[in-house]
Amino acid sequence: MEQVPPRSATGDLQSLFRSADYPIAALERREQGSVSVRMTVGVTGLVTNCDVTSSSGSRTLDEASCRILQSRALFTPARDSGGNLTTDTVRQEIRWVLRST
Repeated sequence: MEQVPPRSATGDLQSLFRSADYPIAALERREQGSVSVRMTVGVTGLVTNCDVTSSSGSRTLDEASCRILQSRALFTPARDSGGNLTTDTVRQEIRWVLRST
C-alpha cells in the first residue's frame, strides 16, 4: 500500500457563529471574551467531543461555544499515512465581542 502524508482535519469555523447566537444571559451581564476549545473530530467529520481549555471568564459563553461547534461544525476528516480516515484533535479560539448599537 502506498504511503501518503497524514492530513489533519480541516473546516471553516468562522461562519458558524452568528450575532443571534450571543446568549441572552451573557448579553444582559455584558460578558465577552475569548474561549479556547479542543475538539475531537470523528471519521465522519463531526465534532464528537469539545472541551474548554481556556475560559472566557463566562461559563455561559464557554458552554455556548462548545454547543454551537458540536451542533454545526463539519470538517473534512483527517487521514492517516495509509490514507484511512481517522479521528483528529482540533484547537480553536472563539471570540465573543459585544457590538455597540
